[in-house]
Amino acid sequence: MEVYKRILSLIVALTLLTSVFPGYVSAGFEKPVTEQALVYSENKELIPIYKEETEDSEILISIPNGSEITIMSESLNYSRVSYTESDSDKILTGYVKNEFIQMKESDSTGENSSVEESLSSGEEVSNSDEGELQTDSSAEEKTEVTNDPEYDMNQMTDGSSETAELEEASMPEEGADDSHDISTSQETSNLSLKEASLEESSIISGVALKEPTNIYSDDKDGASIIKSYAQGSLLKFRSSSTDWYTTTVYISGKAVSGYIRKSDVEVPVDPQIDLKGVVRNLSLNVYSRASTSSDVLKSYAEGAVLRYKSFTSGWYEAKVYVNGKARTGYIFKNDVINLDSLDSTVLTGIAVHKRLSVYSKPSTSSAALKSYSEGTAVKYKAYTANWYQTTVYVNGKPVSGYIHKNDVIDTDAPQELLQGIVKHSRLNVYSKVSNTSSSLKSYSEGSNVKYRTFTDNWYQTTVYVNGETRTGYIQKSDVIDSDAPQTDLRGLVKESRLNVYSKVSESSSILKSYSQGSIVRYKTFTDNWYITTVYVNGKQETGYIHKSDVETGNTEQKLISVIAQAPTGVNVYSKASAASSVLKSYKKGSSLKVKTFTSKWYEATVYVNGKRLTGYIKKTDMEKGLRGKVIVIDPGHGDFDAGAKQIEKTLNLQTAKQLETILKAAGANVVMTRSTDIFLTLSERVDISHYSNADAFISIHYNSNPNPSAHGIDTFYWATNADEQKLAEYIQQEVIEETGLYNRGVHTGDFHVIRENRNPAILIELGFLSNPAELAIVSSPTYQKKAATGIWKGLERYFQ
Repeated sequence: MEVYKRILSLIVALTLLTSVFPGYVSAGFEKPVTEQALVYSENKELIPIYKEETEDSEILISIPNGSEITIMSESLNYSRVSYTESDSDKILTGYVKNEFIQMKESDSTGENSSVEESLSSGEEVSNSDEGELQTDSSAEEKTEVTNDPEYDMNQMTDGSSETAELEEASMPEEGADDSHDISTSQETSNLSLKEASLEESSIISGVALKEPTNIYSDDKDGASIIKSYAQGSLLKFRSSSTDWYTTTVYISGKAVSGYIRKSDVEVPVDPQIDLKGVVRNLSLNVYSRASTSSDVLKSYAEGAVLRYKSFTSGWYEAKVYVNGKARTGYIFKNDVINLDSLDSTVLTGIAVHKRLSVYSKPSTSSAALKSYSEGTAVKYKAYTANWYQTTVYVNGKPVSGYIHKNDVIDTDAPQELLQGIVKHSRLNVYSKVSNTSSSLKSYSEGSNVKYRTFTDNWYQTTVYVNGETRTGYIQKSDVIDSDAPQTDLRGLVKESRLNVYSKVSESSSILKSYSQGSIVRYKTFTDNWYITTVYVNGKQETGYIHKSDVETGNTEQKLISVIAQAPTGVNVYSKASAASSVLKSYKKGSSLKVKTFTSKWYEATVYVNGKRLTGYIKKTDMEKGLRGKVIVIDPGHGDFDAGAKQIEKTLNLQTAKQLETILKAAGANVVMTRSTDIFLTLSERVDISHYSNADAFISIHYNSNPNPSAHGIDTFYWATNADEQKLAEYIQQEVIEETGLYNRGVHTGDFHVIRENRNPAILIELGFLSNPAELAIVSSPTYQKKAATGIWKGLERYFQ
């Protein structure tokens, strides 16, 4: 009788538990063995049923995609299933990967729904153009599947259910045996019937916080681990003590009592609150579990507006649709900003770049609603990590727009006080951040000015105008930081005399003078001036040298061997001037070691009466004809800059190539500024001359004049260079001799390529394209070769 009473009590307890927790029995909440499902794969035609829970085990049978199976029990990655063969009605039992199992829709009205579904989000995450996640109740009703593990909150990244009450061993400790000692039949049989009949309120759902979260054999430190779950897994347990929860796990199909540290799990908020927020960072991932190491279900760009629900202290819960199916996902709290918590403080900033765009969306690839120029003050509010939100008026209507944080600087941001030197001939302090605005004040080159940091291209300063303080703006390119590193240089006096001035002005007093060929030392300073130190009456003074008065020597000198070629021998001068005293002489054919120095001079060390002296040798005395000379040929114009009559660029290049061939044959090292139809700025052409350390620079052009009778050849040089005048005269004479065209003479010319050139440079106009008769002559290859021959002969005369 006692046995029957116990059996009856057990039946009552199980019945009560089943009514409270549909779909679960006993303390382990085991799923019913009659649960029906389908095998499903998007790309497999046959799904294998294994003998054991591993891909390495024997395949009992491969069944067609879509076949019906019965779930007998579940573990982390596999479910034990039965399958009935259609032709023989033979029932096979084995294991199928959870990723290939899809639960069949329930025909009931919801009373068999799982407990986990009560925690799933009711909000749909949409991909509307506005980026806002909309609630679509009709879509939710159509896609919700009551018992489908794909929609189960406890689903792991591989598609398997991940509650702590599942039957099979999941994520065992490395080296652990599934048949752990704690899972004895005796312990299983001792499971309390009282525990099996607990009220629903005693069961707690929580989220695994650690990676992994362990289930222990006892509620004591040092207890063995009997099972582990991935971070973010949804677990079920009951309160046990101050520090521990108790749960039931299944190991090798047997229910085993286990313990979870309370600090290892977190209980989600209840009830959940519907929230709305904006993606904070560059992108946001919706994860399959409350863990950043889990699979990503969907991603959203910064600025997208999302709907979600409260979940835990670190995570929100949301519903997303993947391939048309509703999935419960999780959003890391730091990845979103709740819209109701956005700071509404109005901020003021300054457009920091040349142009600031207000975008229609928080994306630089979206349309620009409005633009502001550099230095403009704009107002906005905080939005995301990289964007501000503002309001602009488009066609008279207010529109929300977005400003990238890198495009503005806070007006309250600390400014650094700086001091600099006026770089150009003149510096203007403008009333606005624009060089077209009025000038408040001006400073001359070399003046010291103070200013504050402001935008990318402008400084801010304070000036006094008629005794009143005014805020003005200085273009950054107009000043040099006074602390900027200066380069030490050494050069020679080009003209008959060099003056060191007390100020950056040729009208200031002269501190000291040096004769032609003297070697002086100085440092970089402004566009047109060097800075140096001189001694006046034994006192150190700071002085300034105009750049045009010196030729800077090579900063990296090279030691080379040369042969004396001058018929009368080679002199080593005390200065870089043939008018200075001769330290030593060498006969023609002597082999000497010299250092590179300037465009026309070598530096050499000689011994005179046993004393080591530094001297200077003319380059032309060491070279025969054009051998070793660097000649830069500059065919004028190019590409869209066609020149005279739209054909000049072509004739220039044709003539230049003829000259290149002739000069190379004469032993010269030829550098072309352009060899094809490309455009170069005038500064780029001069830079090539300087970079190549040219011995001569020849710019080739053809002329044009409104008067169609104009004819002949001109050669131009820069007025301050006597050597260039000689080069121009020789080339003009030889070209006229070769071509027979009219000699229009040699002139000084204010052309950039010769004016800014530190090397000997001329510009030659080889005939008038505006004169029909002369156009016919100069267009022929025969004429172009004659012109090139004349230039070569002029160069030979110059270097001899």
